[in-house]
Amino acid sequence: IAMFASGLGLSLTNIKDGFKDFKSILFSFSSIYVIFPLITYVILLILNIRSGDIFIGGMILAAQSSTLASAVVLTATANGNVPLALIITIINNMASAVLTPLILKLTLSADQAISIDVGPMILKLLLVLVLPVVLAQVVRKFIKKHMEKITPYRKAVSKIVVLVIVLT
Repeated sequence: IAMFASGLGLSLTNIKDGFKDFKSILFSFSSIYVIFPLITYVILLILNIRSGDIFIGGMILAAQSSTLASAVVLTATANGNVPLALIITIINNMASAVLTPLILKLTLSADQAISIDVGPMILKLLLVLVLPVVLAQVVRKFIKKHMEKITPYRKAVSKIVVLVIVLT
């Protein structure tokens, strides 16, 4: 719902313009998949936590991108750059299907290995991330004249999603 509502509020031009901020996309990507896992790994080693559930859990958390809905919805709520947030969310979450297992393989020992089925993960990410945005762009073409009337409701839906995220 959040990805559809966000996609509905953006024109294709807005989305294309979001790709122009390559530095922000690269910074986000490197923060999530290089800096955070590295910092977490070093902290766990300094604390002498080299195995067990805390080590595994810490590395799983460090190797994950932001949650699907919250990144875009919270950016919209803060009047931030929603097209950029949408692009970063899609890129980082799609990359997580490959990079998260790779980071875990590099940081966990053989006896701590976690099995992740990448194929179904990618399919689910496509259904949750990309499909709603594409559908929103198609719907937007048909209701272009009515976008001003819909916008307050779309924004209300986004705020309700934020509330649900906070409360759950």
